[in-house]
Order: sequence, then structure tokens, then C-alpha cells
Amino acid sequence: MHTATSQDDSSISTDTTAPQQAPDVLQESASSQDDSGKAKGMGTVRKTPGPGDSTSCKQKAASIADDAEKVKAKGNVAYKAKRYREAADLYGTAIDMNPSEPTFFMNRAAAYMSLKQLEAALADCRQAAALQRPSPSPKTLLRLARCELLTGLTESALSTIQLILDIDGSDVTALSLQRRVRKIDAIMADFRDARSRADWSAAIIVLDRAISALETEGGVTPVEWRSKQVLLEVRCGRWKSARMAASNLVGAYHDSPEAMTVQGLVLFLIADLSQALYSVQLALKIDPGFVPAQRLHQRIECVQQLQCEGNLACHNQHWGYALRMYEEALEHIGNHDEEAKGGRIRAIFLLLRAHALVKLNHFQEALYDIDESARLYPGYPEAYALHESILRTPGGLEDFDTVRISLEANGAAPQMFPSDIDYDARGMSSSIFRCITEPANAVQIRSTVRIPIPTSSFRDTSTLLMRLSGVKERDTFLPAIPSSPVTNGAIWVTT
Repeated sequence: MHTATSQDDSSISTDTTAPQQAPDVLQESASSQDDSGKAKGMGTVRKTPGPGDSTSCKQKAASIADDAEKVKAKGNVAYKAKRYREAADLYGTAIDMNPSEPTFFMNRAAAYMSLKQLEAALADCRQAAALQRPSPSPKTLLRLARCELLTGLTESALSTIQLILDIDGSDVTALSLQRRVRKIDAIMADFRDARSRADWSAAIIVLDRAISALETEGGVTPVEWRSKQVLLEVRCGRWKSARMAASNLVGAYHDSPEAMTVQGLVLFLIADLSQALYSVQLALKIDPGFVPAQRLHQRIECVQQLQCEGNLACHNQHWGYALRMYEEALEHIGNHDEEAKGGRIRAIFLLLRAHALVKLNHFQEALYDIDESARLYPGYPEAYALHESILRTPGGLEDFDTVRISLEANGAAPQMFPSDIDYDARGMSSSIFRCITEPANAVQIRSTVRIPIPTSSFRDTSTLLMRLSGVKERDTFLPAIPSSPVTNGAIWVTT
């Protein structure tokens, strides 16, 4: 990283050479023409510049170049005093006065690098290199390569360094920078390999390594890298981590439409529709033409509208219409792998559709929706409440057994009712818990257990059965699967 203290006078150019400018075309009014011109009725006459006029224009250009150099010298003083913002502004003034001088851009790039405005520094380095074509100086190329490294453009940085080594293959600074760039580039190659293998957990770990390595170099992580980090968490269904990463992304890139859109997507998939819409609106305020934000905005509004219409239809007991609204909303939500199969928002709308299906006596389809919802959102208590209502409905029990047998035959028995649900926070414990108030024998317990029991903390089944059969008081109750078709209180054991 190029620091303020390491920059000597040689990095601040004092070249006063200015390119010659073509003389302005002079015009004189009719009143300044000779008498013969007036007699002939001539208006404004274009005067051909003479040698004196050309000399005057050259002197004017040289004067402007001298003034620009004086402003640059003030910028050098501010830079050495570590007043980097003032230095950048002064270099900018010099550029406005003489935009064809590459050293002004190079010096402002150094100030921007000290201010951690690496994108602006990269733009200035590229402009300086363009002005020096076809043979940019090694010093310009070296600073350009540093900016490319610090902004995560490792492949471009390696290409730029190679141009330096083509000029001087023994350039120690360039060789050192090349080793550092190759280290980060190798990590990104590992990331691409993990992603190509669909090993998303490994991809997250490798990307974290790349970000740490870049920040160790003093760089600023590109918004694209941080966005990938969030989207990988989404793909893995790690909603808490995804939301935290999205919040950090927006905090670091509050003026980036991409960051706002990624946060909006996370909020949408966890069913926080109002905040998702607000985040996307901020993205469109920054860049009204940002296409991903436009598409997500339309998607959120469609889902909100369909939810309102479906809920209103349910309130009026128009179950068929409500079913159509929820199905259309599920089409907008989608079932894509990169969005964790629709996430929590899909789980919620599956339950809404299941509720409508129950009212239409389509119990088997409703149970399939409940099972998929529980897989997508394991900690959502409403799924268990709806499951209970189906089991209490005449005809619902037969459909439950049909679904269970079918799933077990295909090796996909439903793993519902996990042990890590925050029931108390949802205020749902009274409606979906049941207590074992009487001792039960082994046969009764086995007949009530409809899903696998975690037995890791028990040495054998008999120990487990003894513990279960000894529960009598409410203060030591076990959470239960609501309304088993066999015992009206099948148990889900937590250990």
C-alpha cells in the first residue's frame, strides 16, 4: 500500500512542460474594419491569425500551465502535511486547469489512496496511463497495479505488473507486489473451484479468507465480493448470518444500489416485506435504472398484493379464490436453489395455501404443503398448529397416514417438529404443547411416536421409556406433537 510517509518529492511531479494549444480564431466587429470594408457593407470579418497571434496563444497556454503547477505545488505541501482531502481538491483544480498533464492525476490518485477512496484512485491511475500511451511509465503502472490489487482486481493487477517487468524484469517492487497479488488470486481460484463443485459451505470459508487477505493488504473489499458472501449464506439457508452480512454490506456501501438490492432480497426471503420494499426503493433512488432492483421491486409488490387479496378472500370465506391468490404468489416467490427454495416467505405462503386447502377438504395436498413448509422454516410454530387442526378433522387422519406411508416408502419421512423452536418467543406453547399427565407403558409410547426420537443422551431404549413413563407433573412436561391419531398426544422428545 502506498502510504503518505513513503512518498518523497520524486512521486510529486514538478514537470512544467505544457502542450501547445491551437490559437483561438479571432473575430473583429464591423466597426473595427477598415474603411473599404465598411464601404462594401462587410460585417464581421474573420481575421487570419498571424505569427504574433500564435505567439500570444502559446504564452497564454504556458501561463495556464505555470499556474497549474503552482496549484499542484500547494497540493504537494498539503499532501506531505497529511491533509489528504485538501491535497486531492488542489490536484483537482490543477487538473481542471491543465487536464492533459498525467502527473496531476497520479498525485490525486495518491491522495485518494490515502483517503481509502480506491475506486477514484483507480480511475485517476487509468487516466494517467492513458495520457502516457503508448509507453506509460513504470511508476504509473506500479501505482495502477496497487490500486487494482486493493480493489480486488487481481487478474488486471497481474497483467499490469507484467508490463512493468517487460520493461525491467528485475524491478524489486514489482516482483514483491506480484507475489502478494498471486496469493490473493490463488484464494479466489479456490473460491471459483468450490463454487463450481456446488460446495457452498467451502465457498463461504474461502471467500472469507480472500476478504481477510485483501483487508490485510489495506484494500477495500469490493461490493461484488460482499454481495457474493451474502448470497452464499442465502443459498445455504443461514438466515441469521445472511441478514447480518446484508446489514454489514449496506453499512459499508450505503450508496451502492447493488448492496441495497441484496439486502432487499434477504429481507424478502425472510418475509419482512415492508423493509424489503423500503430497501429496494432506496436502491432505485440511488440508481433508477438498476435492473435487479426494478425486478425485485415488482416481485415484492406483486406478492404483497396477492397476499392482501388472498387474506381478504379467506376473511369472506371465498376459499377457492384465496387458493388461487396464494398459488399465484408462490409462482412469484419461486423455488430456486440460489434462494434456498424460496426461504421463509415460501414456507409462510405454503401454510396459507394449506389453510385454504383444508377449508376445501383437500387434506392430503395440505399435508404436503405443511411438510414442505416445515422443511423450509423449521422454527415456524404455525405449521404445527395447522397440522393439529388437520388431525382433528374427520377424514384428515386417513390422509395423514397416506402421506406418511408414501413419504417413508420413498425414504423421505417428514422431519417435522424440531427440538430447537423458540415457542415461548412466539407465544404458541399453550396451543401446540400437550402434557403427559398419566404414566404410559412401552407399547403406548411406541405407538404414539410417529417420527424419529433423538436418543443420543440415553444409553438404551429402556432408559428412554422409563424417563417418558415417569412424567406426571406439568412442570416437567415434554413438548408433544398435537393430537396423534393413536393416543391424542403423540410425543416429540427433546434431550
